[in-house]
Amino acid sequence: MWSIGIKSGIITALGLVAYILVIQIIELMGPLGDKLVYAVLLLGIYSGHYFYKSANSGFMSYTEGVKVGLVVVFSAVLLLGLVSYMCVRLMDTMLREKLLSGVQQALQTKGVDEDTIAFIMHYMTPERLVFASLLSILLTGCVFTLIIPIFSRNPRKSVE
Repeated sequence: MWSIGIKSGIITALGLVAYILVIQIIELMGPLGDKLVYAVLLLGIYSGHYFYKSANSGFMSYTEGVKVGLVVVFSAVLLLGLVSYMCVRLMDTMLREKLLSGVQQALQTKGVDEDTIAFIMHYMTPERLVFASLLSILLTGCVFTLIIPIFSRNPRKSVE
């Protein structure tokens, strides 16, 4: 279970990194661009279930699905966090300012008042922004992990 979950987590993290790089290159930020990260995460969890069922003669209970999904999510977020932290630490100040100005513009378009934006921008560093986005992905992945096994499970039937 662990090896399948970690392999699927690594593949999911690589998919997330590739997706985020493509988004940054073509500048497709917005409501749709931000939400497709979760689609990549959904596919990663489902692929972990698929590979686990393949290795287990097509069977997987709900609890096994949750365990595999959690391993996938935690390993993907851990690797994505490592890559993101390295990128933030190595990027120059101009890219940092662009990142923070993007957050400020997003808050302004959502109608947040200027005092709140000033407070957030005072305490917001790129490292904290990466942590907040990773926490968001982690929590959403845990919710997905509880839902996806309902549809992807295939328990063994007990013979009486």
